[in-house]
Amino acid sequence: MPVMASRGFWLGCLVLGVIAMPILADWMALLPLHIALNPNEGWNALHTEAWLAGRPLYLDPSGPVLNNYPPLSFAIVALLGRLTGDLIIAGRIVSLVSLLVVALASALIAGRTTGMRAAGWFTALLLLATFLLGYTDYVAMNDPQRLAL
Repeated sequence: MPVMASRGFWLGCLVLGVIAMPILADWMALLPLHIALNPNEGWNALHTEAWLAGRPLYLDPSGPVLNNYPPLSFAIVALLGRLTGDLIIAGRIVSLVSLLVVALASALIAGRTTGMRAAGWFTALLLLATFLLGYTDYVAMNDPQRLAL
């Protein structure tokens, strides 16, 4: 790839980083707050408490389905919840780390596919900037969806 294209990718990385990093820092500052950012946070914490208490996550299959998330997400949040002392905060951390892992995986895929590290960084930062600007309600919310990604 020509040097100019590589410079363009690095310039794009700089712009996307300037956009994404302050927003990401704001969300990291919200992690420890004891205020529900979304009603799903409490709902997922209750399911995690049920799992910790040995109660079934999934009710009678012939009845209404109240939980369609995989049990592994509740186990991971429960484990981290023991360290943080709060299941909602633990879920937020899992969600944020999951988003960063998805961005890293996309960077590795793009970098290896193109043979350019700049393309990998650009891809990761574009994913983060898009998510941070367009899907702010889900950035670091106690919800297993990012872990599923």
